[in-house]
Amino acid sequence: MSTFKEYLSESVKTYEFKIKIAGDLPEGFDKAMKTALMKYDCASISKGKRIPIQESPLDFPEMKNTHVTIFDVACRYPVSTQTLTEYLADQLMIARGGIRVRSAREEEIIEDINKRENDRLNELKLTFVKDKIENCLENKRMTIRKINEVTKKS
Repeated sequence: MSTFKEYLSESVKTYEFKIKIAGDLPEGFDKAMKTALMKYDCASISKGKRIPIQESPLDFPEMKNTHVTIFDVACRYPVSTQTLTEYLADQLMIARGGIRVRSAREEEIIEDINKRENDRLNELKLTFVKDKIENCLENKRMTIRKINEVTKKS
């Protein structure tokens, strides 16, 4: 049987987030972010993954032609995404419109919604194309009938 102290040390929970920042980051930004996240007992922080420039990035639709850097972060201290967004924007001197913080669960939900929307869009496109083809075939049948009628009369 384990002691309460062992049980407590084994039950450490981490809270995972994806932090997305639009635009160019200054030198040493990773270090500054890690320092800022120490308030929430940062267990890990990934090296920022830079996404290529997009005309209108998904999380920053108001920003045009910019790239986004994504950090995966795990904290041991519970914090809401809104609180973490506000805190990081203040500490790292980033405009609030240039930073998004989402929990791992929120990211899963957003990815699922995007997948469903894309599936539905593809289904609608397929239905539209199918209807267009059927209309074209019907028009050809009618044209052939008219041609046959005209040729029978002559």
